[in-house]
Amino acid sequence: MSEEDARKTARTVEGDDPPKEDTAPQPPIDDAKASDNESGDDTKETTYRDHKDRLFKFLFGKDENREFTRSLYNALEGAHVTDAADFTFIDLESPIYKRYIRNDVSFFIGKKLRIWEHQSTVSGNMPLRMLMYATSHYYSHLKRNKINLFTSKLQEIPEPGLWCLYNGIDERPPQWEETLSLAYAPEEERKAGSVRSADVETTVHMVNINYGKNDDLMEKCEPLKEYAWLVKEIRKRRKDGKSMDEAVDGALKEMPKEFVIKPIIEASKGAVREMCIEDFTMEEEFELMREAIVEDTTEKVRKETTEKVRKETTEENLNMFREITALICSGMSSAKEIAERFAVPEELIESCATMMRAKLPLGDL
Repeated sequence: MSEEDARKTARTVEGDDPPKEDTAPQPPIDDAKASDNESGDDTKETTYRDHKDRLFKFLFGKDENREFTRSLYNALEGAHVTDAADFTFIDLESPIYKRYIRNDVSFFIGKKLRIWEHQSTVSGNMPLRMLMYATSHYYSHLKRNKINLFTSKLQEIPEPGLWCLYNGIDERPPQWEETLSLAYAPEEERKAGSVRSADVETTVHMVNINYGKNDDLMEKCEPLKEYAWLVKEIRKRRKDGKSMDEAVDGALKEMPKEFVIKPIIEASKGAVREMCIEDFTMEEEFELMREAIVEDTTEKVRKETTEKVRKETTEENLNMFREITALICSGMSSAKEIAERFAVPEELIESCATMMRAKLPLGDL
């Protein structure tokens, strides 16, 4: 919309009640495509990431599996939703950001917006990413429902709920929270644990869904418990020396017949097998890449720092490398930006990104 059109619209609606909104939130429209058409620019972004559906999204973010979504939602929030038809899944496509972003599962339930992200690597940037996801959903919601923000009447919006479900190999507590305030805070405040809340805050509920880490939650959601079992069994077989194909095939074959997710998996066995291989191959490549960063940078540290610093870097570097890995994987920061943020050589970030581009669908760095 041009500035002149915006002024005309503002004059037309000023002082009037906004257009009547539907009782239930509606799924957002494809604003990314609309934005492209409005701009008149036929040039496509070359940094869009082509995501295949992951097993988590297949089980908990598809219309045909809404019962699993209902079960997990009730377990996470202590809710008592009885009708799976109440869930309306929405896809995230943002006209605001230059890169194509999408999260694993988003949906409306009544007047609530829920965003779920599944991660095998903890990232300190999850609150910022969730803020971006929520902003895009709200933009689409306002546009679809023709909601005018320039009237005196308060416009209601869906209540957000942000959840990140973690099942990586690093040891983590059953539940914790990540806040956007950490990104604002000076380093000394973060280290002292005295971070103050800022005017713009985002809180993400982090939940460890590794098998055996959240027994109460698992007992309330059988599909989640069975998914965690499958992940555990594949990792166990890989640790025992099985190939990726053998590990996935063996775990799927040994899945107990009473599992509620088994019929769904059996009905799409080929696709599920591919998802499992994709998920676990990516996870292992992340670990290998992280180990390479640790080895390479540790050698640089030995050459470039004092004895005192060398003794203190090991654990700190390991945590730093995890964050670097997550940033590279997100495709949302350049090599220069990552290098400057963590004070490491830019060529190191570029070499790591090159390793990952060989097999992973990353945006340009």
